[in-house]
Amino acid sequence: METERALANTPSLGKEQLLRILGVTFGVAVGIGGTIGIGILRIPGSVAAYLGHSGLIMAVWIISGLYAFVGANTYAELGTMLPLDGGPYVYARRAYGEFGGFLVGWSDWLLRTSSMAYLAVALTEYAAGLFSLIIPVS
Repeated sequence: METERALANTPSLGKEQLLRILGVTFGVAVGIGGTIGIGILRIPGSVAAYLGHSGLIMAVWIISGLYAFVGANTYAELGTMLPLDGGPYVYARRAYGEFGGFLVGWSDWLLRTSSMAYLAVALTEYAAGLFSLIIPVS
């Protein structure tokens, strides 16, 4: 319903402009959901077991958070300077040319699809544990 209203109220756009339907809230939700989905479900337990000390665990969380913050600011700055669709491909093409852009775009696609596959594996492992508690296997 909101999408139809947004389309009806949008003036005719040129080929250089993107149609803004989803909004900032949707983008933030997708970013947070992807980060939490992969990071929280699978990694912290094995990292904490490897480190073994609560101070080291907190240090790793803080350093990782700062690293993610710097990366998000970098993409925000690039997105402001080059407001084009295409994500990392656009930035790499501008910096390294067509072939560099192709390599970055392809590797970005591989990273996104493999992370979704990794999330599916993690969810399946947790679901198997949950359903084995509900339905005992004989």
